[in-house]
Amino acid sequence: MENEKKQLRLWQGLLVIILAGLEVFVFSDFLPQWLGMGRSLIGELILLGIAVGAVAVFGGKFRSVFPIHKPKLTEVMGTILIYLGASQAISVVTMIEMYIAPEMVTETSIGLSSMFTSSSMIVAIIVVGIAPAICEEAVFRGVFFNSIWNQTHGKWIPILVTAAVFGLFHGSIIRFFPTFLLGIVLGYLVYETNNMFYNVMFHAINNIIPVLVLYGMQFLMQLMARALGMNGSGMWNFVMDTATSQVSQLSPAFMGIYMIDGGVGLAILYLGNHVLHLGREGYPKELFPKEKRKQQFIWLTLALALAVTGGMMIVAGTIQGLHF
Repeated sequence: MENEKKQLRLWQGLLVIILAGLEVFVFSDFLPQWLGMGRSLIGELILLGIAVGAVAVFGGKFRSVFPIHKPKLTEVMGTILIYLGASQAISVVTMIEMYIAPEMVTETSIGLSSMFTSSSMIVAIIVVGIAPAICEEAVFRGVFFNSIWNQTHGKWIPILVTAAVFGLFHGSIIRFFPTFLLGIVLGYLVYETNNMFYNVMFHAINNIIPVLVLYGMQFLMQLMARALGMNGSGMWNFVMDTATSQVSQLSPAFMGIYMIDGGVGLAILYLGNHVLHLGREGYPKELFPKEKRKQQFIWLTLALALAVTGGMMIVAGTIQGLHF
């Protein structure tokens, strides 16, 4: 982050979070159901209005609170790699949640899927993908992050605090842990680049890809239903019910694949972070510089631990399957 003095104070950032919480958990319930996904869009725009309005009222510097600069190719590529690595690594957490509380995970997933697919794909991309990426980032990695950084001038306190509050705003213990980890990555991006373009891009990609996958699955189900002479919605419900029943019976081998995937994700995260910083003054060009041996050891240990654990689980699951 740039070293110029920030004007926003901590209490101002907390006030924005309180107002945002009132909108998310109170005001949004009063919006009529017939608005459909419009309710979500209105809510996101209100969040953006709260963030921008707060900066204007409190006399903050818009360029400091919402730093947006021309993107660089290396930083764009680094952000994409970080997204790929983070999504794979965080999938391990999702898998653990699926194993511990399968019904809660599937209920949450099906509820979100129903909301996404209740409108056209373009509308879903705008409402679920683009709007939250802009509006939520303005609140959390804009105003709130800035107000904390102004008090601490440190790196990890604003990143972790904003990530925790970001996770809580998703209103579910199941969604908290993945969104908390995503929040850490988003905060890291804005801190390291001083450019909100990258965390908005990351957030948008993270939201849009599930929408595309869901609509793609729905389209395939409709084609299959026509070929089999079935009702499209009936086929979709059948697939979702089958997926729900399978989640509650996760095999060790299946979970092992997720663990290995998480280990690979950590390696991609390391690569993405390297690419993100390429070309910066004082940053080593080598992928494995000698002065960063400690960080490399930590990342390698974590990645290998996940991969080895995953391999052992696959072997155990295979042996268990042979006995049956």
